[in-house]
Amino acid sequence: MKFATLKDGSLDGSLLVVSRDGRRAVAATAIAPHLIDALQRWDALRAPLQALALMNDAFARDQA
Repeated sequence: MKFATLKDGSLDGSLLVVSRDGRRAVAATAIAPHLIDALQRWDALRAPLQALALMNDAFARDQA
């Protein structure tokens, strides 16, 4: 699972999940608004973030 942040005026930016090939990123703000939130609540948020990452990777493969 790869993460990135998008500059949005907040201290650490909004959270994105990046595809394995690095070509596609989707917002994960519905799960965790910022990377620090994901890290602080990792035990609860790992599964939904992983599911989003898997969907993003599948979409990226389908588009290749």
